[in-house]
Amino acid sequence: MGQWCGAMTDLGNRSLERGLTVLEVLTRPGPATLAELHRATGLPKSSLRRLLATLIARGVVHRSRQDGRYRSVIAMPGPGFAPGAGQEARFVTLAWPHMQALTLQIGWPSDLQVPRARAMQLIESARSLTPYKLWQGRIGTLINMFGAASGRAYLSALPGDEALALFDQLADDPVLGPGRFRLDRDSFLAMLAEARARGYALRQPGYGGEILAHDQLAALSVPIRFRGRPAGTINTTWLRDSLTADRFAARFLPAVSLCRDRIEQALAQAAA
Repeated sequence: MGQWCGAMTDLGNRSLERGLTVLEVLTRPGPATLAELHRATGLPKSSLRRLLATLIARGVVHRSRQDGRYRSVIAMPGPGFAPGAGQEARFVTLAWPHMQALTLQIGWPSDLQVPRARAMQLIESARSLTPYKLWQGRIGTLINMFGAASGRAYLSALPGDEALALFDQLADDPVLGPGRFRLDRDSFLAMLAEARARGYALRQPGYGGEILAHDQLAALSVPIRFRGRPAGTINTTWLRDSLTADRFAARFLPAVSLCRDRIEQALAQAAA
């Protein structure tokens, strides 16, 4: 009996050590594919798959549906949720089922984006699920708040003084600031008022994304609130020439809003 228990302890310690090795790789070099983890750790891919399945089930690791890479969330020690550094993978885990359901329902995909100090950042996307050929975007891309629908939705959900403070802070930034679109304070305030009245935000005319010269997409975005403050946005995209923004909103805004409501409910339940 003692030898059997000792063997089980050794096996458990070895599995724990391997799991910690995987987390170290994902925390230090950063997100990795299965092949990259195999090269970095020397562990068999079959063992890595088992370890990753356990880590994902425990909410410690997340695999992005967009780029297939594994990401660590060890900065979040428990299963709850509170917005901030180290929370993005937990956010994705809670939001993904509803993003997936939305895309399967309406055909057009959604992105999950969160605010950074000077921009929005894409942390997950359902674009791989759409039947349409769209620019896929890149996880981790920083996105201009004043041009993208996601940023405008986020800014519209902030208290007015905070939104204006961001406008002033970024006024001189040629890439991430409002000057890129020749927005002055009056036009910025008008945009915020319009987005608040509609309940959603659209792209600034002329904005075509951050990587391509123009990605040929249009976007509609709604803020995701947590404890009364915007924690991120659901950004729905479609081919610009296929539907006007008004027609897209008339057809799909109820489904997008329901997706947002379900994500907010999931965040609240996780935090509780």
